[in-house]
Amino acid sequence: MSETEPEKSRKAIPLLFWLVIVTLMGLAIGLWQPWKKGLTHTPNSPELLIQQLRDPARSKTAYLQLVSSGEAAGPGLLAAAKDEAFPARSEAIELLGRVRYQPAIEYLVSLQDPALGRVRLTALGNIGGPEALAELRKGLSGGGEEIRFVALRKLSDWPEPVERALRDEVLVFLKDTESGRREFAALFCGRQRDEQAVTPLVACLDDPQGDVRKAAAWALAQIGDEEGLKAVQAAYARGAIPEDR
Repeated sequence: MSETEPEKSRKAIPLLFWLVIVTLMGLAIGLWQPWKKGLTHTPNSPELLIQQLRDPARSKTAYLQLVSSGEAAGPGLLAAAKDEAFPARSEAIELLGRVRYQPAIEYLVSLQDPALGRVRLTALGNIGGPEALAELRKGLSGGGEEIRFVALRKLSDWPEPVERALRDEVLVFLKDTESGRREFAALFCGRQRDEQAVTPLVACLDDPQGDVRKAAAWALAQIGDEEGLKAVQAAYARGAIPEDR
């Protein structure tokens, strides 16, 4: 018996349905593949942001976005830092410190380019750790004036206690000829709560520079020595300590 037209139509509908489904699946897969390839190169991916450091018009925005990327940007930044031909190499090194990328320590310690000395030491100070502390200590005596300044600046924020020998090395800078180094040395003594620094810190309360006097007063308050606190009160009474604005 031959099939009627309605019966043929009923059989054709499921076939047409599956053809539509297969076609839509093919389109979905086709659209997915190029989008999937672009997943690792989204507009804010570290790889593209690092390349944008080359462009003066985009470098500032890229820099801030890389900071926000955190350690995820570390591998790419380390590769850029090692590339001597990369035009924003200094920024890449600086960013390694900003994102505190620990695997960069070994490379930064080994980096001996004098032109990158300041940014290298700053990055190490931001990352922290025993190797970084050893490099900061070397900077106190083995570098030029700028390197000593950077070393003291990073040591002034050092969150952990350091050995007595390093504290003694920093004490010398309370009498340094440069006011910035005197200021950071005072902050370091306060951060370390170094009681042996009380006498030279009291002397700093009469420093010609207000920022040094203020740092010395803060340090003495952190140490908490009775004689030091009396000296701070007297300095405030005579108006020697600048007030916060």
